[in-house]
Amino acid sequence: MTEEILYVLTQMKNGLFNEYETASIIDEMFRTAQERKKGNANDFLPWDDDGKIRITIFNGHTLVDSKEAYEEYGISVDLGDGHIEIAECCGDIKCEDIFGDVKCGVNIECEDIFGNVTCGGCIECGSISGDATCGGDIINSGAEDDDRN
Repeated sequence: MTEEILYVLTQMKNGLFNEYETASIIDEMFRTAQERKKGNANDFLPWDDDGKIRITIFNGHTLVDSKEAYEEYGISVDLGDGHIEIAECCGDIKCEDIFGDVKCGVNIECEDIFGNVTCGGCIECGSISGDATCGGDIINSGAEDDDRN
């Protein structure tokens, strides 16, 4: 943009633009650059704009990866009595019900899961309507026998 500004200033010096026109052109150049920057601010994120709620951590302008987010910062999501539609979390998830598939890096504690579960730690819930894969135990109060590990 520096070259463009120098060009406009040179044209003003040569009498092609007056001061008002030059200021207007330069203002528009900055406004356009800011709008472009706003529009592309999230293009670097490693996921689609899919309607999922994601809680992330940035170190300055750098997106912290999920393993570091949990190990270094202990990120977890506790919605209390809240429900989750579709979930993806690098740490723990604690909520009422999960309506849809869930991927969790560590532990899940909820009432019921109405979808498939992938979890790095333990799952503690009332029932699971889909498939469950986890790195720890499944404590499922809604089923008598569950050996899906």
